[in-house]
Amino acid sequence: WITDYTNSTTCKPNPEYYREICARFDLDPAKCLMIGNNAQEDMEAAAAAGIRGFLIKDCLICEGELPDCPQGTFGDMVQFLADL
Repeated sequence: WITDYTNSTTCKPNPEYYREICARFDLDPAKCLMIGNNAQEDMEAAAAAGIRGFLIKDCLICEGELPDCPQGTFGDMVQFLADL
């Protein structure tokens, strides 16, 4: 699923963006995982929608504090997923 202006009413960093995707696919946000590199637009916005996240720090975009979530390299993410 690729979001664009024809199928979405909001965009990141609005938490409603994530809620809308979950609703479209009948997903429980608590059972979803956002993997991204932007501390605010990916992690904080997803968390506000009830989605946990993993922050990729190899290409980090952060305009403030680092969020309280699992984070690391791409390799760390692979291990994180394997441990789920």
